[in-house]
Amino acid sequence: LEVAPKLLALKQLLNDCGIGLKDSDGDSQSNGVVGQHRVLIFAQLKSMLDLIEQDLFKRHMPSVTFMRLDGGVQADKRHGVVRQFNADPSIDVLLL
Repeated sequence: LEVAPKLLALKQLLNDCGIGLKDSDGDSQSNGVVGQHRVLIFAQLKSMLDLIEQDLFKRHMPSVTFMRLDGGVQADKRHGVVRQFNADPSIDVLLL
């Protein structure tokens, strides 16, 4: 992550919105309360979404809840992904 300034900037933006923050006990600061902000992250390449998911979220921000909508999602399932994201305020990020 140290050699990827864009991912560091994304992490800082998410933290500024209160997404992915941890307190000293390692618990999410919201303590089960749904955060006020949610984020859509658009990328031109699927490989960039892979980097965000693997290197940022899973490794450095494991408390972030996210869904992913890319070319790997079947066409008939895409609307359902969007509806689930819109309906569930506990999901922090939608990767597109």
